[in-house]
Amino acid sequence: MMVGPVAARSLGLHPTWSVSFAPDDGVKQLWATDGGVFVLDGRNELSMLETDTGLRQWRAFVADSTHRVLDLHLIAPLGLLVVLRADAIVTIDVTTGFPKGPLKGAVSSIQRLQWLARTGGVIYLDQIIYGGLGGEIAWQSWNRGISTRAHRVGRRIAVAPVLTGTTVIAASRSGHVSALDAETGALLWTRPLLDTLEAAPVCSNDYVYVSGMDQHLRCLGLADNGRALWTALMKAPLRSSATLIGDIIYQQVPGTGLTAWAATPPNALDGVQHWTATDITGDVLIRYDNKLLTWQANDGSLAVISPSSGSIEVKLDLPSGTRVQTSSIDRGRVFVIGENGRIESLIPAG
Repeated sequence: MMVGPVAARSLGLHPTWSVSFAPDDGVKQLWATDGGVFVLDGRNELSMLETDTGLRQWRAFVADSTHRVLDLHLIAPLGLLVVLRADAIVTIDVTTGFPKGPLKGAVSSIQRLQWLARTGGVIYLDQIIYGGLGGEIAWQSWNRGISTRAHRVGRRIAVAPVLTGTTVIAASRSGHVSALDAETGALLWTRPLLDTLEAAPVCSNDYVYVSGMDQHLRCLGLADNGRALWTALMKAPLRSSATLIGDIIYQQVPGTGLTAWAATPPNALDGVQHWTATDITGDVLIRYDNKLLTWQANDGSLAVISPSSGSIEVKLDLPSGTRVQTSSIDRGRVFVIGENGRIESLIPAG
């Protein structure tokens, strides 16, 4: 195992299952949903695993080797998976893995996109909203198979849009953050920055946090036309997204380390910084049992740090080529993905 029981216990975690894929195929992408864990291998074959046990339910090819698979979404009420490729949407029966038309009587499970996709997307009602190849945010009705609207927000979209409530937040490489109405596609506001954006914005119900290549971490008011409520200048361009947990925003700053900021400080235009962890070169994954778990991709290590000071409590080195990610649905689950095609699932021991 990449993280055995003793090593996991030192991190305050507990291994729940482990599964292996063919080393030659590897694990290309993993999505954890509230209905299962879906794994895409190097041949674009998709497998469904049970979340609690890791037992494989089915396998299905969703694309040939020439296609790029960008994203996957579970439509639980219909028992349907919506797979977003660069050129099309593929719909699959979540129970069997068989191709399935989205509506009764539908003749095809493949819907061609009018606007070629560059990024993953978000689901709003019967629409999947994604970043297009030409700098547009596009709406595609996954159950009708038609494009309903598109809005160009920059020269290029590098990261997937984010949905908060009924508002879509989009970031362009031309250095603009835009808010659009998810229902109508209307532009609500746009804010130009001083440089490009490579990191996805992070949203709460009321605020948008933007990590920019112009070295600024910004907190924008969602309902305040994107006005900057506070802005902190860092010592290097910000290439990774911030992590928002509770009332703290964590930002990795190259050459500086992990920094912690008050998410909504009153009357502090420059922000309020709590601490800097110079030894942490990665991002915060989850918070549990009054500890933070971080992942350092550059040296392949997991570290448990103190939420109050950022000091390292435990550090564990993983095999070369290992990746670590968490579930956007269940923030308490951690997936360790090995270069040899092995996946291990861990949860907080408590």
